[in-house]
Amino acid sequence: MWTLSIAVAVCLSLINHAQWRHGSAHWGNTSLAVLESLSRPLWSLAVAWVILACNTGRAGPIANILSFPPFVTLSRLSYSVYLLHPLIILFVVYSRRTAIYLPPDRIDQVYNYLGHLTLTHLFAMALYLCVEAPLRSLDLLWEPRRPHKTA
Repeated sequence: MWTLSIAVAVCLSLINHAQWRHGSAHWGNTSLAVLESLSRPLWSLAVAWVILACNTGRAGPIANILSFPPFVTLSRLSYSVYLLHPLIILFVVYSRRTAIYLPPDRIDQVYNYLGHLTLTHLFAMALYLCVEAPLRSLDLLWEPRRPHKTA
C-alpha cells in the first residue's frame, strides 16, 4: 500500500510538469477532464493512507519524520496560516500602486512570496498564541484524563 500511495503522489505531483514544459504536446479536453476530476480524490486517498498508517502505528520511519519538533510546531500554525494567507495576499496586492508583472527572469516574485510567507507565519504565530493556545488549554481542562495505552 505504501508503494501505491507514493506512486500516486509522485505521479500527481509531476503530471502537470509533463504537460506544460516547452515542446510537449498539449492534452486534449478529455484527458484534462479526467486529470482534473481524478487528481484531487486520488491525492486525498494517498494522504489518507499516510494518516491512517501513522495513527495505527504502521508508518515506521515516516511517523518519526512527521513527529520531528519543527514539524509539530508548523502543524500547530497550519490552520492559522490557512486562514491568514489569502488575507495577507489580498492586502498586499490591493495596497500596491502599480500593476504586478510576471516576467520569468525577475527575482521579484520570489521576494514577494518569501515576504508573504514570513508575514503569514508571524501573524499566524500571534493568532495561535492569542486565540488557539488559550482555547486549547481550556479544552484540555474540560476533557477527562485518559490513561495512555502501553504497547
